[in-house]
Amino acid sequence: MKRVFILPVFLLGSLFLSVGANAQESNYSNYEVGAKATMLGGSVVAGVDNISAVYYNPGALSFIGQSSVTLETSTLFGGMLQIDNGAGQDINIRSNFFDVIPSLIGGVIKSKKKPDWSFAYSSITVNSSFIEFNVRNTMFYDVLLNSPGDEFYEGLYDYSNKIRENWIGATASKKVNENFGIGVSLFGVYFSQNYKLRQSATASEVNGNVISRSLAHSSIQRDLRFGSFGFVLKAGGVYKWQNSSLGFTISSPNLNIDLFAKGDISQTISIQLPNLQNLSLTENLYGGKLTTYHRTPLIMSLGYEREWLNSTWNFSVTYNSPVKEYVMIASEVQIFDQPALTKEPVMAYDMARQIINFSIGLKKDIRDGLSFLGGARTDLNYSSDSFLDSNKFVPKMSYWNLYHVTGGIIWYNEKAHLTLGGDYAFGLSKGDLQQVNLSDPVESELLFGQKTKDTRTVHNQIYVVLGFSYSF
Repeated sequence: MKRVFILPVFLLGSLFLSVGANAQESNYSNYEVGAKATMLGGSVVAGVDNISAVYYNPGALSFIGQSSVTLETSTLFGGMLQIDNGAGQDINIRSNFFDVIPSLIGGVIKSKKKPDWSFAYSSITVNSSFIEFNVRNTMFYDVLLNSPGDEFYEGLYDYSNKIRENWIGATASKKVNENFGIGVSLFGVYFSQNYKLRQSATASEVNGNVISRSLAHSSIQRDLRFGSFGFVLKAGGVYKWQNSSLGFTISSPNLNIDLFAKGDISQTISIQLPNLQNLSLTENLYGGKLTTYHRTPLIMSLGYEREWLNSTWNFSVTYNSPVKEYVMIASEVQIFDQPALTKEPVMAYDMARQIINFSIGLKKDIRDGLSFLGGARTDLNYSSDSFLDSNKFVPKMSYWNLYHVTGGIIWYNEKAHLTLGGDYAFGLSKGDLQQVNLSDPVESELLFGQKTKDTRTVHNQIYVVLGFSYSF
């Protein structure tokens, strides 16, 4: 058996890192796995012919003829999220995002003694999302009803949410006959989230042009540090005939293991509103090293590949089952400085609607050893508006669907493949609930305004994708 050692691959990984991030908290297909698969829009369930098979269809791995090592990266060249009126009338939210991540590292192992079997190891970044912004609004405004004239108003909103999901696994695949292959992949899944929210408002007395003292104040702080470990099993098969292929893959929901699954959650509320029934409250809720839960859907993918018009076409459809609303983490320790606003522990929630995504890909040979790759895919949002709009602690804010267009080229010979291309994603959403209203504060809303849906969100991101594979 030819052995492929993983150490040299990780040494290369220190040289080829990906620069990337995105504002996709509620989208499954943040990243496609592998450069070639990315360029084909992730449509390779029936036509994957490299190590990406461990993710898209383990059964296709059996048709790979040589051992190989692979390094894939995704580089975000630029990304921007803007929500018009997201923090109040004419108060926009803007987030530019940037990060460094490896995309796929792994290898395929073939044995001369058992040529019908293929094995693989892989480390994959499945999800990476980072949104961060802060908004501040100051103005002279009559906020307090029982205080004559305008007060000096200052409203602040600070949001940060970083999500990362990494898979490490092994794959075994058998070529049953010349036309049919089956395989399974078992992945250990580590999901992490670091969430921070700071929201505050202050109304101060004004004497002439001098701001003298604070008359009223309210604030809320929420923090979530979350880690969850589990397992996902993938099984797939591919059938080839003449110039066509048909593939099917099923992925199990994440099986949580209470091993590394620990998290911290806290919430602090402070309210000083003398004019509103002399309201003065402080509440601190905290829980540390708590059990966490990260649930994922049952996923089924069907793909078709066909050679037609001197090109290779790929199509796939992926169904993601619904995930019922559940508690990700709940505090157990409560510390009350003053009479609390509520005695319930703070809990973070998540859920998912059923989603169907589509993708299409095209490979066109330019000459021997050089081909064009192109594709398009949908990446629909799985969080319902009613869930995101609720008063529950939901540690995410993204409402939008995304649509990807990809294109690139692949150079190849008998031993090596080099893929270079780009992935552009666009999203547009209107009528989403504001994150906060800092433009129309009222005392009865704790110095904030009633949230409206007079918003418009635009999301853009561009990836430069680079992948290299060497066969033995």
